[in-house]
Amino acid sequence: MEKYTDSDLIKELNSRGWKTDLLYHIADVDSQIQMLNEDRDENTQIVLDDNEKSDILDDTFDSTFDYVCEKINIDIQDKILNYIES
Repeated sequence: MEKYTDSDLIKELNSRGWKTDLLYHIADVDSQIQMLNEDRDENTQIVLDDNEKSDILDDTFDSTFDYVCEKINIDIQDKILNYIES
């Protein structure tokens, strides 16, 4: 597994029919920090280490995961019913 890059693994999942749009990584926290820092002066720039960024991702998923899964499952059911009714 170590020989595969993240993008190789994502491409493989996509080729097997998996939806991977909701995969997040520390780089996503970096991009949000960068956007937030655009509106801040040099003395108030946000700087976090990788552990802090990982904690933010964990907290985000812990607080939203159940809601998102429930919403997706309801939408899938609605789409199935709409599909078979039309």
